[in-house]
Amino acid sequence: MVARKIYLQVNFILLAVFNGLLAVVPTCLARVALLRIFFAVSWKSAVHRGVRVTSFIGPLVIGDYVVIGPHCLLDNRRGITIGANANLTNSVSLYTLGHDLSDPERKTRGGPVTVEGGAYLFTGAAVMPNVRIGRDAAIGPFSVVVRDVGAQEFWAGNPAVFRKSIGTRSDSKNAYRYFLAL
Repeated sequence: MVARKIYLQVNFILLAVFNGLLAVVPTCLARVALLRIFFAVSWKSAVHRGVRVTSFIGPLVIGDYVVIGPHCLLDNRRGITIGANANLTNSVSLYTLGHDLSDPERKTRGGPVTVEGGAYLFTGAAVMPNVRIGRDAAIGPFSVVVRDVGAQEFWAGNPAVFRKSIGTRSDSKNAYRYFLAL
């Protein structure tokens, strides 16, 4: 029991140091290199300052040409997959674990989050556990997504609801390779 508590404390300290480094490392390439130590992250992606991960245990897969904006939260305790050419703008949160409010003991429940290729999540969007965002879908600013979003759909609101069908994004890549991008 004591060994487990020590293990957890060391893990939390290492995670705090890791997230601190993600916040101050001056280049996108260096942040990607740091993430690649523990996770499957493409060299072709861009990760801005202030991105935080919540665990070294859960899988985190980031495809080619993904842009993750400043101050995004990646709660990867149950796994996150972000497909090629997806874009998470400022302060987007992907949650994979939460508490069951109908349970008197508030037990945890959750599941993986998948953001398919070409999806666009605008500022402040929050995606809850066990949700899939479809290919080329868009999520409006400050929306809370609690169920799956289909391909080429625009959802917005709290909770997010379907607003309209949208076309596919062009095949252009998020070639975001600025050397000192913040």
